[in-house]
Amino acid sequence: MLVFAVVCPIVDIFTASLAVNKDERVKAVTMLRQEICVLCFNRYSSPHAIRVFQNRNPYQLSEKIEISLVKDPIDMGSSNEENCFFVLDPEDKCVWRIARQTGDYHKFLHLQFTHFFRWPLTLSVSSDGQELLIPTLRSLEIYRLVRSDQRALKAPATDRR
Repeated sequence: MLVFAVVCPIVDIFTASLAVNKDERVKAVTMLRQEICVLCFNRYSSPHAIRVFQNRNPYQLSEKIEISLVKDPIDMGSSNEENCFFVLDPEDKCVWRIARQTGDYHKFLHLQFTHFFRWPLTLSVSSDGQELLIPTLRSLEIYRLVRSDQRALKAPATDRR
Protein backbone atom coordinates (compact mmCIF):
# COMPACT_ATOMS: atom_id res chain seq x y z
CA MET A 1 0.00 0.00 0.00
CA LEU A 2 1.35 3.42 -0.98
CA VAL A 3 0.47 6.55 0.97
CA PHE A 4 1.16 10.03 -0.37
CA ALA A 5 1.05 13.14 1.73
CA VAL A 6 0.86 16.61 0.27
CA VAL A 7 2.04 19.39 2.51
CA CYS A 8 1.09 22.93 1.62
CA PRO A 9 2.83 25.69 3.53
CA ILE A 10 0.62 28.48 4.76
CA VAL A 11 1.73 31.78 3.28
CA ASP A 12 0.24 35.04 4.35
CA ILE A 13 -0.28 37.24 1.33
CA PHE A 14 0.05 41.04 1.55
CA THR A 15 -0.89 42.20 5.02
CA ALA A 16 -0.50 45.97 5.23
CA SER A 17 1.19 49.05 3.86
CA LEU A 18 3.04 51.33 6.26
CA ALA A 19 2.56 54.95 5.27
CA VAL A 20 5.09 57.76 5.58
CA ASN A 21 4.65 61.46 4.85
CA LYS A 22 4.23 62.55 1.23
CA ASP A 23 7.51 64.48 1.29
CA GLU A 24 9.48 61.48 2.64
CA ARG A 25 11.19 58.70 0.72
CA VAL A 26 11.85 55.31 2.27
CA LYS A 27 15.59 54.57 2.09
CA ALA A 28 15.94 51.48 4.31
CA VAL A 29 14.14 49.16 6.68
CA THR A 30 15.31 47.01 9.58
CA MET A 31 13.89 45.15 12.55
CA LEU A 32 14.97 46.13 16.04
CA ARG A 33 13.64 44.23 19.06
CA GLN A 34 10.48 43.16 17.27
CA GLU A 35 9.72 46.61 15.85
CA ILE A 36 9.68 47.62 12.19
CA CYS A 37 12.02 50.58 11.69
CA VAL A 38 11.94 52.66 8.51
CA LEU A 39 14.65 55.15 7.51
CA CYS A 40 12.98 58.14 5.84
CA PHE A 41 14.77 60.73 3.72
CA ASN A 42 13.16 64.16 3.59
CA ARG A 43 14.50 66.66 1.09
CA TYR A 44 12.37 69.68 1.95
CA SER A 45 10.22 70.35 4.98
CA SER A 46 11.36 68.40 8.04
CA PRO A 47 14.40 66.50 9.29
CA HIS A 48 15.22 62.98 8.17
CA ALA A 49 13.74 60.44 10.55
CA ILE A 50 13.51 56.84 11.64
CA ARG A 51 9.88 55.82 11.96
CA VAL A 52 9.29 52.95 14.40
CA PHE A 53 6.16 50.84 13.89
CA GLN A 54 4.60 48.10 16.02
CA ASN A 55 5.06 44.69 14.46
CA ARG A 56 1.43 43.65 14.60
CA ASN A 57 -1.70 44.64 12.79
CA PRO A 58 -2.64 47.53 12.47
CA TYR A 59 1.13 48.40 12.49
CA GLN A 60 0.76 51.70 14.30
CA LEU A 61 3.54 54.27 14.44
CA SER A 62 5.03 54.13 17.93
CA GLU A 63 7.77 56.71 17.55
CA LYS A 64 9.45 59.10 15.14
CA ILE A 65 13.17 59.68 15.83
CA GLU A 66 14.37 62.83 14.07
CA ILE A 67 17.95 62.75 12.82
CA SER A 68 18.45 66.31 11.60
CA LEU A 69 22.27 66.27 11.64
CA VAL A 70 22.44 63.33 9.25
CA LYS A 71 22.95 64.87 5.81
CA ASP A 72 22.26 61.99 3.42
CA PRO A 73 20.92 58.83 5.09
CA ILE A 74 21.05 56.03 2.53
CA ASP A 75 21.06 52.79 4.52
CA MET A 76 20.49 51.53 8.03
CA GLY A 77 21.27 48.48 10.15
CA SER A 78 20.43 47.70 13.76
CA SER A 79 21.80 45.90 16.79
CA ASN A 80 19.40 44.23 19.21
CA GLU A 81 22.20 43.78 21.73
CA GLU A 82 23.16 47.48 21.70
CA ASN A 83 19.55 48.61 21.10
CA CYS A 84 20.65 51.07 18.44
CA PHE A 85 20.68 51.90 14.74
CA PHE A 86 23.65 52.51 12.46
CA VAL A 87 22.97 54.93 9.59
CA LEU A 88 25.30 55.30 6.60
CA ASP A 89 25.83 58.93 5.52
CA PRO A 90 28.11 59.20 2.45
CA GLU A 91 27.80 62.99 2.24
CA ASP A 92 29.32 63.36 5.71
CA LYS A 93 31.60 60.32 5.11
CA CYS A 94 30.51 58.57 8.28
CA VAL A 95 28.26 56.08 10.03
CA TRP A 96 25.99 57.47 12.74
CA ARG A 97 25.05 55.49 15.87
CA ILE A 98 21.52 56.26 17.07
CA ALA A 99 20.21 55.02 20.42
CA ARG A 100 16.70 53.56 20.14
CA GLN A 101 15.38 54.63 23.55
CA THR A 102 16.79 58.15 23.83
CA GLY A 103 17.19 59.10 20.18
CA ASP A 104 20.68 60.40 20.99
CA TYR A 105 23.10 60.08 18.10
CA HIS A 106 26.69 60.80 17.21
CA LYS A 107 29.20 60.18 14.44
CA PHE A 108 30.32 56.68 15.23
CA LEU A 109 32.69 55.85 12.40
CA HIS A 110 34.49 58.23 10.03
CA LEU A 111 35.02 56.64 6.63
CA GLN A 112 38.16 57.42 4.65
CA PHE A 113 37.42 58.65 1.13
CA THR A 114 40.40 56.73 -0.22
CA HIS A 115 38.87 53.38 0.79
CA PHE A 116 35.98 53.69 -1.62
CA PHE A 117 35.94 54.04 -5.40
CA ARG A 118 32.35 55.20 -5.14
CA TRP A 119 30.70 55.68 -1.79
CA PRO A 120 29.15 52.54 -0.42
CA LEU A 121 25.41 52.38 -0.77
CA THR A 122 24.79 49.76 1.86
CA LEU A 123 25.89 48.48 5.22
CA SER A 124 25.09 45.46 7.30
CA VAL A 125 25.33 44.70 11.00
CA SER A 126 26.35 41.26 12.28
CA SER A 127 23.71 39.27 14.16
CA ASP A 128 25.44 39.92 17.50
CA GLY A 129 25.71 43.65 16.72
CA GLN A 130 29.49 43.63 17.16
CA GLU A 131 30.55 44.23 13.54
CA LEU A 132 29.64 46.68 10.80
CA LEU A 133 30.13 45.38 7.27
CA ILE A 134 30.50 47.86 4.42
CA PRO A 135 31.08 46.58 0.87
CA THR A 136 33.46 48.41 -1.45
CA LEU A 137 34.10 47.83 -5.12
CA ARG A 138 36.68 45.09 -4.53
CA SER A 139 36.47 44.20 -0.85
CA LEU A 140 34.38 44.08 2.27
CA GLU A 141 35.36 46.50 5.03
CA ILE A 142 34.67 45.05 8.50
CA TYR A 143 34.64 47.24 11.59
CA ARG A 144 34.45 45.80 15.11
CA LEU A 145 32.64 47.55 17.93
CA VAL A 146 34.80 48.59 20.86
CA ARG A 147 32.49 48.78 23.87
CA SER A 148 34.69 50.75 26.27
CA ASP A 149 34.29 54.00 24.34
CA GLN A 150 31.53 53.06 21.88
CA ARG A 151 33.59 53.36 18.72
CA ALA A 152 34.57 51.07 15.87
CA LEU A 153 37.95 49.82 14.71
CA LYS A 154 38.72 48.33 11.33
CA ALA A 155 39.25 44.59 11.59
CA PRO A 156 42.67 43.32 10.49
CA ALA A 157 42.91 42.34 6.83
CA THR A 158 43.00 38.66 6.00
CA ASP A 159 44.43 36.91 2.97
CA ARG A 160 41.49 35.81 0.81
CA ARG A 161 43.40 33.63 -1.66
